[in-house]
Amino acid sequence: MKNRKTAFWVLILSQIVLALTDGALTYIATPDLSYEANPLVAHFGFGWEALFISNLIFIGLQIIAVYYAFVKYKSPAIEHSTYKEFSSSLFFNRPDKFKWMFYKLPKNWKPVLAMGGYALGITLPAARVITVSEWVLHLMKSPFESYYNEFRSLFPWSRFDVFFAVILAAVLAVYWTFRECRINKRMLARDTDA
Repeated sequence: MKNRKTAFWVLILSQIVLALTDGALTYIATPDLSYEANPLVAHFGFGWEALFISNLIFIGLQIIAVYYAFVKYKSPAIEHSTYKEFSSSLFFNRPDKFKWMFYKLPKNWKPVLAMGGYALGITLPAARVITVSEWVLHLMKSPFESYYNEFRSLFPWSRFDVFFAVILAAVLAVYWTFRECRINKRMLARDTDA
């Protein structure tokens, strides 16, 4: 439990430091927000206030989700033989309905929230590192920036940090279920040994 609390604090403090760094670099690079990619600014024309408030709300929601995933959530003890049985039981309370994961909403929302908090807790600071790096490259007028911009233009939405975050979050969500399955096996083995 102590390691989970430590992970929570490391992830949240990293996100806060990176958000402050991103804000400072944004102010230095584009005080008029003409280069800001946040949709509230870029598409709807809002200013610094909206940028600050949206980041504050976003980080607040992230703190709640990550706290739930890393500190509050308790892995249930589920008898199972395979990963499919475990994940089916975890999300639907039935070991024989793995295929439901692809087209039905889960019956158990606690593991879904924990999985989401876990994935977001790791993904959002990682994506923020990309954003901060973009500002640093821009401010340094690095020759690498032009190559990076060409690479970034391959994606129609031209937000590499968002693309990276979506892919990483999906991978971490799948990893979380495998991790929970391993934790569950260890928990059940401990219970039978006792």
